[in-house]
Amino acid sequence: MEKFIIKLIEEKFIIKLIEEKLEQKFPIKQIVLWIWLLLKIKENGGQFSIDNLITGGGKNLASPSHKNFRLPYVQDYIKTIGIRKCEANAIMPKPNEARKLVEDTIIGYLGNDSLDRFNAKLQKIKDEINDFRVESGLEESIQRSIDLMDEHEG
Repeated sequence: MEKFIIKLIEEKFIIKLIEEKLEQKFPIKQIVLWIWLLLKIKENGGQFSIDNLITGGGKNLASPSHKNFRLPYVQDYIKTIGIRKCEANAIMPKPNEARKLVEDTIIGYLGNDSLDRFNAKLQKIKDEINDFRVESGLEESIQRSIDLMDEHEG
């Protein structure tokens, strides 16, 4: 009976998660990939959810002393899901799968050549900064400052 109740809670959790992500305009592909990863983690004996509502700041959202505890969405969540959450920590036991999920999602939106495009833009900015340093005489001032610091350390 206990396993059945846990399964129902997890199914309810997944449905609630999908609804929330859709309301937040998350792309369907990303939601599906995320849920797939979480289910794979569960399938492999990992933790699907965590039995608390501790926030990133270390505060307990399930505690009446938390400033947001009485907000309707918090109360609805606790009534619907309970004091458990699914979070990034659940994917940490599977870093390779998590990394692949993130990379595939980013590449899915930005394209296969996104890293090359980013590196080209980064190099252009570095070149512009170096050109500015040389043209403004800043390069010489920086080097003199470095040399003075090296002399005092040595």
